[in-house]
Amino acid sequence: MKLRNNTGCLFENRNKRVSRDADFTGTIVIDDRWYRVRGWSRATRKSGWYVSLEMKLKQPKTVKTYKVGHKVNKPEVVSSCI
Repeated sequence: MKLRNNTGCLFENRNKRVSRDADFTGTIVIDDRWYRVRGWSRATRKSGWYVSLEMKLKQPKTVKTYKVGHKVNKPEVVSSCI
């Protein structure tokens, strides 16, 4: 699913291990920034059922860097002849 700006989606958390884990998880895009969203279903006598949300900015994937002059062993190329 491709998300557009100012949209998002939540899914039921099927990997919930303990009661304090989020009931819902998903992603939202606000001003071209991606956020992880977690939600907990709650209920009150006065208001009824609602979802409490937490959003955290997604961190970009880290790229492995090497110092200048650092030797990196290249993988050995194995050719097979049949």
